Amino acid sequence: MIISQKHKFIYLAIPKTASCAIEKVLAKYHDTKIETKHNKHAPYTEIAEKLLQRNMNISDFYVFCFFRNPWDWAVSKYFYHKYDCFLEIAGVDIGKAARNMTFLDWVKVDKYLNVNVDYPTITMMEFIGGRSNAPYLNIFTYELLQSGLNFACSQIGIKPEKLEIVNESKLRDHSLGYREHYQINGIYDKQAIEIVEKHFKEEIKYFEYAF
Repeated sequence: MIISQKHKFIYLAIPKTASCAIEKVLAKYHDTKIETKHNKHAPYTEIAEKLLQRNMNISDFYVFCFFRNPWDWAVSKYFYHKYDCFLEIAGVDIGKAARNMTFLDWVKVDKYLNVNVDYPTITMMEFIGGRSNAPYLNIFTYELLQSGLNFACSQIGIKPEKLEIVNESKLRDHSLGYREHYQINGIYDKQAIEIVEKHFKEEIKYFEYAF
């Protein structure tokens, strides 16, 4: 999450959408700190509420974020849990759980597909306050990350910079398209494809994503 009163923009950091790389570029403009339950990954509604407490309206800001193809997002989230996550949520060590599970087992556990595991349920679309709120935000895609950020910077009036991906997805051959990679390595089966499709149906419909 980056909030700039000077430049009147807010970047919503949806997990697993290159938020570390984006925040590295935008950090110099961050001039407004708010305390939220979920720190850098605070959702739209929570940020809006905190701003109102300071007599600021989120509608006065250029607000933008990035969505990611849900099938790609799910695999990235799994490997984050497996290798980099040491959180305990509701008495469950979610990192240890992933380290003891294959992706096909992990993806069948509903709470692991949530954007933030300590929410009752939240998808990328719910993170921004629901599909009805989407037309009022500037949503770009992870698949066109640099061009999306460049456009946002042009609208804000700041100089665009080249992104450096900070946390590359592990065990991923980036010379291949993600579908080809996942099919070659047998990461997805029919059931797993359908589970992700059902969970992220709003995102898939909005951006016409496909596996």
